[in-house]
Amino acid sequence: MSIIEKSNPKDYVKGNETILYPKWTKEHYTSGIREYDPWEQACKINREAADASASWGMFQIMGFNYAACGEESVESFV
Repeated sequence: MSIIEKSNPKDYVKGNETILYPKWTKEHYTSGIREYDPWEQACKINREAADASASWGMFQIMGFNYAACGEESVESFV
């Protein structure tokens, strides 16, 4: 079981309402350099989960797909 599976996001909602919510909508989307703000906030909670929940690279592959891309961890994928 990974650190991601051991974490319960509901334990971290208070103070992080801008990044932890029940359902994503376009209102939560940021663009450009501001895209890193929510990710940086999420990293303060759990870096592995933040990396897994973001899309990376030219083809915007979600971090949780690291194994399908031949990587051993989300960290090495990122």
